[in-house]
Order: sequence, then structure tokens, then C-alpha cells
Amino acid sequence: MIRLHANENPYERRLDDLAAAIGGLRLNEYPDEEALELRQAVSAYTGWPLEGIVCGNGSDELIKMCVEAFVLPGEKVLSHGPTFVEYRVMAEIRKAVYIETLPDEALNLNQAAFMARLEKEQPSLVFLCNPNNPTGERLTASFIEKVIEKSPGMVVLDEAYTEFGLASFIKKLPQYQDKLILLRTLSKAFGLAALRVGYAMTSESNAAALNRVRMPYNVTAVSQALGAFALKNPSVMEAQVALIRAERDRVFSMLRQIRGMEPLASETNFILIRTKPEWVSRIQSAFESRGFSLRFFGEQSGLGAYFRVTIGKKENNDAVLSILKEVMASCE
Repeated sequence: MIRLHANENPYERRLDDLAAAIGGLRLNEYPDEEALELRQAVSAYTGWPLEGIVCGNGSDELIKMCVEAFVLPGEKVLSHGPTFVEYRVMAEIRKAVYIETLPDEALNLNQAAFMARLEKEQPSLVFLCNPNNPTGERLTASFIEKVIEKSPGMVVLDEAYTEFGLASFIKKLPQYQDKLILLRTLSKAFGLAALRVGYAMTSESNAAALNRVRMPYNVTAVSQALGAFALKNPSVMEAQVALIRAERDRVFSMLRQIRGMEPLASETNFILIRTKPEWVSRIQSAFESRGFSLRFFGEQSGLGAYFRVTIGKKENNDAVLSILKEVMASCE
């Protein structure tokens, strides 16, 4: 199966390149509970102080920790739809009230509606995904600042795909650190999804609050060592991201030339595509019969007329374009 549904980096990291990083591990011992070496590597890579960095078992655990640390059962969590489903999942596990604003007609975040809902609901926690999954939209810094300034509680800015885009909000983090938590992951651009390594950057006091709800030994010793190695040697990631960006832009341009395909501009490693709802099942069947796994959402999601494709290697991207041309030629 060609995996183009999970927004993974298609370029594998060679294990022999990483082996030296784990050669000295003592597997009979528990991992460093404070993940010191990994946090030091995050600090060196991002420039953020060590005391304000918390590591997690992927971004999913950090999202859960944010909800547990800053939201009580029955309190409100606000986000913008359509977006990463784990915000809703973790809020509901916490028995919080999850609120998601509707997008505009172009599927972008409706800023006026969001700000109105923020003022009305007064949520304890706000999730912003930037760039957004599944739309690929980049939120403006001015809008993010407005949300932080108007929010009564904490704002979590999920930058899982930031390396594929044009800018991060991290330069503004010192100004807003008391109300802002910035999330990142090694699963996407760094191509280390199997390791499950994410990190949060915020103020020292907010980091302490997250650590109070963090499970002990939550990041394995292998993940800590390999994650630190990757962060200390980002040139591999940077070269792969350059290839993915170039392919993304090429595929986007080619998709626009295929009848019935309306790709949304993206600053990520995936493209969301709009088509006619009645064509979606035919498109899905065509890809599945050829061994390709793309992301189809279903009618109940509100994205019944959309599907998402992860940018893969050139040969797989060319196959995607070829299959779409073939299917659309048979659609009336």
C-alpha cells in the first residue's frame, strides 16, 4: 500500500545514520524522566529556553496535557473547523464543552465568526492549528495575536507543519508566553513518526503546569536519543523539506489543470482537493484498487466533497495525477 493519507515524510531516515545515537543506551534502565538531552536539543534548534520546554509522546500527548492542565470538566474549549480531530477528542475525554466555529465558503477560518464566538463563550482553552490540518491554510500573525490578547485563558498554537511553511510564530512567543503554548513535532518534517516525539514551548510556569500532568517516563530512551540526534543534525530534514515543497508546488499546479479538481493552496506537506461529491466514491475506489491510500473524510465530516493527498516521492505523485486524469475522463 502506498501511504499518502497520514501526512508522513516519504523519505526514510537510514537507521545506520542514527545507530551511533543509541549505541550507548542501557535498555535495562528507565529513560531520563526529564528528557534533558532531548530538551537541550530542542532549545538549541529553536532558541527557546530549556526551562520552558516540555517533551511528549507525540503532539497527541501534549494536546491531552494542555487540556488536563488548563481545563476543568464542564469548561469550554474553542477551535476552528475543520481542523485536527484530536482537539475535540481530548476535550471530550476531559468532559469539557468543545466548540468549533464553521469556516467560510473557501474553507478558510472565518475570523469574524471566531472572534465573536471567543467573546461570547469565554473558553478556558483555545486551539489554533497553523498551518491548518486538513486545509493547509496559514493563519496570519496579526490574527493569532488578536486571539491571544482577547482570550481569557490559554491559547495552544499547533505548529506541527511549520517547517513546510513560510514562517513560525516563535518570534512572538517571548511576548505572549504567559498565555501561549507552541506545539511542534518530529513526526512530519523530520520524518520520525515512528518515534512519537513532540515538544511544547511556553513560559516556565506553564511548563511546570504541563509537567504536573505528564506521565512519568513518557518519552522512551530510544526516542529521546534519536530525536536529539535529528534536532542536532537538521540538514537531512531541511533537504527533504525542500524536495517536498517543490513537489507540493508542482502537484498543486498540475492538479489545477485536471478537470473537476480544485486544490486548496497549502503550506504543508499535503493538499486538500475539492471535487463534486458524486465523484468522490469513484475516485476513492480507483486509488484503493491500485494500492494507494489517500484521506477521504465521509459525508458526516462536512468534507464529503473533499479528499486529501500527502505529497510523496515524485513517482508516486505522478501516479496520483495519472489516476485522477483517468478517473475524471470517465466522469460526466
